[in-house]
Amino acid sequence: MLTKILINWKTSFAGLAAILTALGDMFTQIGTGNIGSGAIEKDILAIIVGAGLLAAKDSNVTGGTKPQ
Repeated sequence: MLTKILINWKTSFAGLAAILTALGDMFTQIGTGNIGSGAIEKDILAIIVGAGLLAAKDSNVTGGTKPQ
């Protein structure tokens, strides 16, 4: 898994950034008491998208344009 993350570092970085940003926003909302604002759902979606980016493979890694 770590090898896949290091090979796809641009995609993995975007996924990790999405997850960390969403978690930071969630903790800020919980800390300030603004849980009912509806933004928690967007943060949960950002975490799901970030996890998808971490699991994604780039087109030029496997099954793409580069020969193996």
